[in-house]
Amino acid sequence: MPATRLSTVFISALLSGLSGPAASAPEPTVTARRLSTAPVIDGKLDDAVWQEAAIIEEFLQDDPVAGDPPSEKTVVYLGYDADTLYVGFRAFDREPDKIVARILQEDVNLAADDSFYVAIDSLVDRKNAYKFVINPLGTKRDTRIENNTTDRGEWNGIWYGDARRDSEGWTAEMAIPVKTLSIQPGSTHWGLNIFRHIRRRNEWVNWANVSQDREYTDVRHFGELEGLEGLRQGRGLDVIPAVAIRGDWNEDADDADLTLKPGGEVIYKLRPSLNASLLVNPDFSDAKVDLIQTNLTRFALLFPEQRHFFVRDADTFEFGGLREANGMPFFSRRVGLKGDTENPDTVDIDIGAKLSGRLGAYTVGLFNTQMDDFDPVVGDRNLTVARLARDVGAESRIGTILTWGDPQSTRDNGVMGADYRYRNSSLFGDKTFIADAFLMRSFTSGVDGRQGAWGVNLDFPNDRWNARVGYTELEENFNPALGFVNRPGIRNYTGALRFRRRFDEHPLVRFLD
Repeated sequence: MPATRLSTVFISALLSGLSGPAASAPEPTVTARRLSTAPVIDGKLDDAVWQEAAIIEEFLQDDPVAGDPPSEKTVVYLGYDADTLYVGFRAFDREPDKIVARILQEDVNLAADDSFYVAIDSLVDRKNAYKFVINPLGTKRDTRIENNTTDRGEWNGIWYGDARRDSEGWTAEMAIPVKTLSIQPGSTHWGLNIFRHIRRRNEWVNWANVSQDREYTDVRHFGELEGLEGLRQGRGLDVIPAVAIRGDWNEDADDADLTLKPGGEVIYKLRPSLNASLLVNPDFSDAKVDLIQTNLTRFALLFPEQRHFFVRDADTFEFGGLREANGMPFFSRRVGLKGDTENPDTVDIDIGAKLSGRLGAYTVGLFNTQMDDFDPVVGDRNLTVARLARDVGAESRIGTILTWGDPQSTRDNGVMGADYRYRNSSLFGDKTFIADAFLMRSFTSGVDGRQGAWGVNLDFPNDRWNARVGYTELEENFNPALGFVNRPGIRNYTGALRFRRRFDEHPLVRFLD
């Protein structure tokens, strides 16, 4: 079949699947109520104060049949005081002995159990949110939704929760301190979504954002929590002191050398959406251990960042849709490590500073660290990254990035780049379309020419029709020393097309791709 005819068939088939409502249904709203006293967070939901809370009972299936009534009733209670948001949850279940609850490990994916989720867009930027999850055993998880797409499990906040099972199903309680969130002074409303997973039926029940064409990370289509008054964010100052003690024993000389190295981190909210951080002599001993990966290729693997200093506001530095992908201009694990990404050695960081967050329509990121002298040839190194992006319309943005410094050599190295993201989550009513484009060039001393990189990716990530086309080119001398490139000198073409047929009433088959 000729290419032009094939393209025509593809486009015609794609457009035929775009039929949908002219406009999405309005998202729901609830008015929070101020509680006279704080409930005891024991998961029992038996405190009389819960009778003062706002009640949500209007839930709909999101999967398997979007918009249908749930198979089980769900009731949620919402209350607050100046310092805390309180959430109570009653999950009715006519077969409580079949509730799935096995996971006891904190901060892991709880989707394999029955579970309850609360997602809060406290800055009402319609892009980012905090998500809190609990299962019937009281096991908790928290994540941060970023840029309507990424659910970053490395984020950790301070909050409290517990759950209990009983003859009617199960109950849960949460207390989420306002200080854990970032809020705008004087704001009286937040974005909110609440959803429940009934595991044995693989059924998802939502309060807002009920559409199989949108992911749960689509913050733009959250509902609203109104009536929040007199909230106290505090001074926005966090001080995390640390002391590292190192001992060396010389057996021959029968001598011990003990070294005490104080350090820590100071985090200050210059504005509710703008954080400034100062890091001194960190050892990152509290970072999670990497998951084991087996490499069967000659190309280096990418291990995600686990250190809290770098995870915080990491979305600020994301560029061109290149998250955990070959060609990233900035990959924070290059800082404080030497060697390849699979078997790195640590390098002391003397001091680091970071400015990250939002200023109105602008996303701002500025990062600088001073690495210790770990190599007699390389010596100590100063590393800098600057990122600036501006919102365009409701969901799109345009930006630029600059990096400077090579953590593993004496060469000068830098990267300059620009990117653009177009996003529309209301196309043809409730369809989503995303287009990412980027252009970069590295500058490495002693290297001339062929240091460019560019690409474009078009994504139609919907339920019935799901299509993606992309192109990336990395020239052979493209070298972002503070980024991640495991294979330069490539042209990479990608494409995927999926059609999904759903069988709503079939007892065994839910859908066919």
